Amino acid sequence: MKGKNFSSLYQIGKATIVEETMAPSENFTLLADYSPDIIIRFNLLCEIKYANASLENLLAVEKKDLLGHTVDVLGLTKPLCKLINNSIRKVLKTGEKNRIQIKTTDKYLDCYLLPEKDSLGTIQYVLAIARDITEMKRAELALVASEKKFRTLAEASPDIIMKFDRSYRHLYVNSRVKCLTGIDPEAFIGKSHHDLGFPNELIQLWEQAIEKVFVSGKNGRAEFILPDGQYIDWLLVPEFSDDGTNVVEAVITTARDISEIRKAEIALRISEKNLCSITDASPDLVVKLDAQKRHLYVNAAVEKYSGRPATDFIGRTPKELNFNAVSVGKWDDLLDRVIATRKTERKVIKLLSGETLDWYLVPEFGDDNKLIAIVATARDITSLKVVEEELRQSNHKLEDAMKIANICTYELDLIEKKVILNPGLCEFLQLKPEKGLTTGDFLRKYVHPDDVQKITHAYHLAATNVDKEFLYFVEYRILRGKKTVHVLASVRSIKDRNGTVVKLYGTSQDITDMRSNEEELEVYKLNLQKLVESRTKQLRRSEARLSDALKLASLGTWEFDFNTQLFKVGDEVLNMLGSDVAVEGTNTFSFERFHRLIHPDHWAKFMLKNEKILNNRNPDFLDYSEYKVLRPDGEVRNLHISIKILVGPDGRHTKHYGTIQDITEIRKMEAEKDRMKAIVEATSDIIGIIDKDGNIIYLNQAGRNFYGLEKVKPGKWHIDKISKRGSKKIVGKESLKKAIRHGIWNGENIISGKTQLKVPVSQVVISHNNASGTTEYFSTIMRDISKQKLTEQDLIYKNNELDTFVYRASHDLRGPIASLLGLHNIVQYEIKDPAALEFFTMYNIQIKRLNDTILSLIEITKIKDIEATKTDINFSEIIDGSINSFANLPLFNLIEFNIDINVKATFVSDRSLLTTIIQNLVENAIKYADNKEKPYVNIEIKNKGPQNDLYIVVSDNGIGIPASLHSKIFDMFFRGTEQAIGSGLGLYILKNAVQKLKGKIMLQSEQKKGTTFEIILPVLFT
Repeated sequence: MKGKNFSSLYQIGKATIVEETMAPSENFTLLADYSPDIIIRFNLLCEIKYANASLENLLAVEKKDLLGHTVDVLGLTKPLCKLINNSIRKVLKTGEKNRIQIKTTDKYLDCYLLPEKDSLGTIQYVLAIARDITEMKRAELALVASEKKFRTLAEASPDIIMKFDRSYRHLYVNSRVKCLTGIDPEAFIGKSHHDLGFPNELIQLWEQAIEKVFVSGKNGRAEFILPDGQYIDWLLVPEFSDDGTNVVEAVITTARDISEIRKAEIALRISEKNLCSITDASPDLVVKLDAQKRHLYVNAAVEKYSGRPATDFIGRTPKELNFNAVSVGKWDDLLDRVIATRKTERKVIKLLSGETLDWYLVPEFGDDNKLIAIVATARDITSLKVVEEELRQSNHKLEDAMKIANICTYELDLIEKKVILNPGLCEFLQLKPEKGLTTGDFLRKYVHPDDVQKITHAYHLAATNVDKEFLYFVEYRILRGKKTVHVLASVRSIKDRNGTVVKLYGTSQDITDMRSNEEELEVYKLNLQKLVESRTKQLRRSEARLSDALKLASLGTWEFDFNTQLFKVGDEVLNMLGSDVAVEGTNTFSFERFHRLIHPDHWAKFMLKNEKILNNRNPDFLDYSEYKVLRPDGEVRNLHISIKILVGPDGRHTKHYGTIQDITEIRKMEAEKDRMKAIVEATSDIIGIIDKDGNIIYLNQAGRNFYGLEKVKPGKWHIDKISKRGSKKIVGKESLKKAIRHGIWNGENIISGKTQLKVPVSQVVISHNNASGTTEYFSTIMRDISKQKLTEQDLIYKNNELDTFVYRASHDLRGPIASLLGLHNIVQYEIKDPAALEFFTMYNIQIKRLNDTILSLIEITKIKDIEATKTDINFSEIIDGSINSFANLPLFNLIEFNIDINVKATFVSDRSLLTTIIQNLVENAIKYADNKEKPYVNIEIKNKGPQNDLYIVVSDNGIGIPASLHSKIFDMFFRGTEQAIGSGLGLYILKNAVQKLKGKIMLQSEQKKGTTFEIILPVLFT
């Protein structure tokens, strides 16, 4: 309509020129006012004489405000006003029409300026007709930009882009065409494929596809193969003319190389076919369902578990198959969860038939990320569950045996240098869990000072040893409160990926009781080392056992092609065989290569089985075998192999295939279980498990022999029935109550078996709780301590005899010695011969030494016999008296005594024993002072710790004690230096006095640098 309006106005304008009267006619005014175009009439002075309604609407002003004004009134920029005025003057001057384009801030106007003449041909007015071409201009600019973008994208595209006219000649090709054809793009322009010499069959295919787009006006697509084997996907798009006739002027095409896609599709189809073959041969259940839960595929194993053929499932949902409602409900819920969450789900379901299936459900998505199917696999883990339960019971038995044998585990973190205090170790050390306990703190607080170097050496060996199976045993002592405990510990190491040892771990066993009898120790030590080693290995693997058990269920695929004589296996199988693709270079290897991997013990079995399979022609043949393989790294693995055969029409075998499962860990666990049972059965200790009602669930061989139960069925064993008259029950009521209350009871019992002889035993009873914390059953271990009891009684008797002898002998010798000392005093006054006096002096020195020894022996006997009595202690008085009593010793006057007493409150203890302790420490420091430098003796007494224990520290800078003698200085009659003039009983007396007050002694000494004794005494009286 716009074009028609403009034409009408132009004709009206021409007609108006002919009129004699130049005033607008009514027709012109009517038409001009309703025209969407802007119409303005200018006079010879370039003033506006008429303007239509479109200009009013554009400027939002009335006509009367425009008439008589120049173009400046229109609100245009000065350059635009100048352009319009110049164009008006040009029309007035030439008498010819003129055309200009005006661009405002938001509009494009196409303006025609026409001369209006009178009848004589004289120009009276200039008529300006302006049309809004903003949308058209924007479309033109967009078209130019689009064309530019098209060329930029086309040149950068990896696809070949072409444009054809109706004669199939090339109007455009991008540079990519040269990569495919080797022809420059410029050579294509204006030429057809025929002109360029392409094969006729391809030209015919291309021209038919192009012609179809020209005729239909719709997109087209074709796929063809080039002579060199490339697959090309060809997309054709029509390009229409701009005149609105919908005529296809040209066809734009894109050609993409889809060779890799087609090859992948072919490989995928082959893979899917092979996968179907594998899944059909797999003992696992494999199903595929669509998003509506209809079965798309099931393998042959479905018949085993459902009793129905696979064809019954296809196209039907689980509900439509009319299985058990409860099972279908669980299965439906599982499918709904996968559909809702779009994530993989796993669930273990037990069938009514008794099998336990481990289900994996994996969602499958289309290109639009829409869920299209669910693939599910189910593996029969019934036997695995049985093994897990047996393993759990075996672990319980191991834990019970460890508690009974008083064994705990420990770990040392070498990176953070910390001791990991698990509950067992805390119980073993009788301490509360302590965070951040460093290795140094552990050694200082709990390990006997004399054994720190020994255990540090053991840890150093473990941390630096490269052996994978490194195992070291160390025996040391720990300080458990007031008691010294002998410990036998195993040490193992854990390395990171770089081979650096990051942790040490092992077991610790209290062997204090065994150390009381050396003969029994030697016998028990051999059995203990084997037991500890076995249990340590079991403990080390306990954390990873569940993971190992699951790995046992992983399958790998294999196939053997008779044409190529090669095995093709998955990456999982290569890993089982101790190799990978990087080593092999491929997933295939020869029959000879596989045969070499078979363990020599199984060669004959493998060849016999192989011959049996080759003689079979049944296409449904399926067989299972188990072989040992010897990997290149020397490790032996047990493999479970399923075998399926493919037979050709001629009856010859074409392919063998199946799955391989690594069952090494299962076999190891079975062997481990047998070993643990053998250890418990072989021990000479009696080990039993008893329920709450007194029924004996288990009794080892030693127990059965002792009670004569070899021929009695286990169901008839009861603690009341097997206990003989006059002896306690195998487990007493009090021990059961304490075990329930504290978890464990340690003590002694007297039992009698089939011989009716009463046997004293050391016994441990452990209470085992269920998940709710209620006692479920008890375990116990009993050890015959008859020999130990006899030895203890004999030792007590002999000690009493010895103490009595020493005390009486000492008192009997005191009289003669006193007489001899008195005789020396008389000789000094009566004998004048110097030589005789010198001999009597030497004689008197030895008598004094003998007297000192007798006094020391009497003091030792007193210390052992007396009981500590409660006395308020004045430390200043004791120290001053002790120092002054040794004023006659050499170097006394040279020694500087420094005394620091810092006791918070009055300390109550046995004065006599404390005096003995301080006197012996002071005497030792004075005797062994060094006169080469200014000697000193420091005495410090203070309270320390939460219980206000008493610390007595006496240090000096004397001659010191060599490290090699530290463990001997507290022995009776030991003198470590020629400088020693005493009886060798001073430090022995000191040790006995400290022990009588339930304290402990710590020594630090270095030769030629001095000695420090630290005595710690607990508060015995309050």
